[in-house]
Amino acid sequence: GGGGGGVGGERGEDRLVAESLAYLAYDKVRGEKFPGLGISVSGDGAFLGALLEAQGAEWLEDRLAGAASLYRGRVAAGEAPADFLDRWQDTLAAAADAAGTDNAGRLGAVIRGAFDSGLGTPPP
Repeated sequence: GGGGGGVGGERGEDRLVAESLAYLAYDKVRGEKFPGLGISVSGDGAFLGALLEAQGAEWLEDRLAGAASLYRGRVAAGEAPADFLDRWQDTLAAAADAAGTDNAGRLGAVIRGAFDSGLGTPPP
């Protein structure tokens, strides 16, 4: 067990959550290009919907915003593909649409809020 926690533990957990959420970025493109892989934006929507239900809208928006900010920096530094954020937003929007009527609207609002706060005004 061990409940390590603390500020350092929370930062590590936030980074892990950010990486896990960002992992979905190309699911929409991959699923369309290679249908045999079994990649599903509806599965992504179910995952995000479960996080929304378990952790709440504010938690999910904060984690998505943090991940968007992290990856914006990586794109700017050439550490992630230039289209990464666009593909991620496309996948998240498709996942929200596929999440079903109970969560689609709430997820869409969370995703828009996260990207608005996590990306802000692009650098010149």
